[in-house]
Amino acid sequence: MKDMKVVNLKALGKDEEHFAIVCSGFSMRHLYQTAKILVSKLKALGCPDIVTLPTICGMRDDSWLMVVVKEV
Repeated sequence: MKDMKVVNLKALGKDEEHFAIVCSGFSMRHLYQTAKILVSKLKALGCPDIVTLPTICGMRDDSWLMVVVKEV
C-alpha cells in the first residue's frame, strides 16, 4: 500500500463512524487482494465489538474499493 492516511471522521461531524483509512495501491488487483486479506484478519480477531462481518464494497473492475467494518 502507498499514500496511507487515517481520517478522524468524528472531527468531520460524522456520528457513527470513528475513523477511515484511505490509501492507494499499485493496481486494482493489488487493492482487492489487500482488502481480502484485511477482511480475513478482521474476522479472525473474533472481536465482540464488531457486530457485523467486515465486507468489501466495490468490485474488482471498479476504480475504488472500501472495506466496511461496523461497531456496536
